Amino acid sequence: TGQWDPASAGTAHAMLLIGGRGDSDKTQHYDGAAWTEGGNTVVDKINVAGTGTQNAALITGGSDSPYQQTEVYNGFTWSGVNNLITGRDSVEALGTQNAALAFGGRRYPVIYTCTEEWNGSSWSVATALIVGREEPGGAGHQYAGLAIGGGAPGICTNTEEYNGSVWSEINNLNTA
Repeated sequence: TGQWDPASAGTAHAMLLIGGRGDSDKTQHYDGAAWTEGGNTVVDKINVAGTGTQNAALITGGSDSPYQQTEVYNGFTWSGVNNLITGRDSVEALGTQNAALAFGGRRYPVIYTCTEEWNGSSWSVATALIVGREEPGGAGHQYAGLAIGGGAPGICTNTEEYNGSVWSEINNLNTA
């Protein structure tokens, strides 16, 4: 089954594709050569953020209620855990199942600047993004991460760097 707008976690040869339009509770494993079915999520997930590894993943947010739902995956089964403080879809996540960062997102018509840190068991409020955005790109980990582009509304070229305490504006994306 095809999946449009899914979350992902892992690496090129050990990854997960999670949720999305088409089959929003589906998890698929990729081993570098073939796809296999994994465990279904607890709640259907569209516009959800994912991070971690194939055997230790985390997903959060999403456009299907409950918007703040957070789940963890052990390679076989998804389990619901403590929820995001601010429920939203089109959020980005980075890091690991035990130390993640969730930032940006929206709940139409609001676009968020909020950032939350995950410690493996609960979310806490962190310093907000400088520029709110939905569907930003993200890279790095909880103490050294990037928020890249997104919609704010319209196309956002801002890139911000998180040092574990605050976001700082760095070089923007090129414009064509």
